[in-house]
Amino acid sequence: VSFMECYVMLALTQIILMRFHIPFPESFHLSTFRLSRKAGLVCAILLAVSFLLRSNGMKNIFVNYTYYLTYMIFVVAGLSYFSFFFVLQGKPGASALLILLLIIPITPVLYAIVGGIDTVTQRKNTIYDEIMKNANHGDVKE
Repeated sequence: VSFMECYVMLALTQIILMRFHIPFPESFHLSTFRLSRKAGLVCAILLAVSFLLRSNGMKNIFVNYTYYLTYMIFVVAGLSYFSFFFVLQGKPGASALLILLLIIPITPVLYAIVGGIDTVTQRKNTIYDEIMKNANHGDVKE
């Protein structure tokens, strides 16, 4: 996957998510992307159905775009998961490294798997909510 294709797919993912009223700000840091369980379930179903249709020889452009868009949603969720932990360690610029790693063919698959697991477990969102709650109460430890 080339970098240009990644950016185009990210832009298409952003447009689709915004169309379905799933928060995805125009200017964002990867770590702020949040995918709800409900949206994740819909994306997982669409991904599975489009994968099965493609595997059985259906060469439809709608099926292909559905597959790639839902796949990219999970890739972005995985990028967001790793980026979030880089931000917690005080290294927000390391997200660029995560994007550079997309040139390694297995990396997007791993990001999509991690993104899918995080969408189901909501681990990143739980940690984020806990940090925000502590910050609002002044209990932040340095």
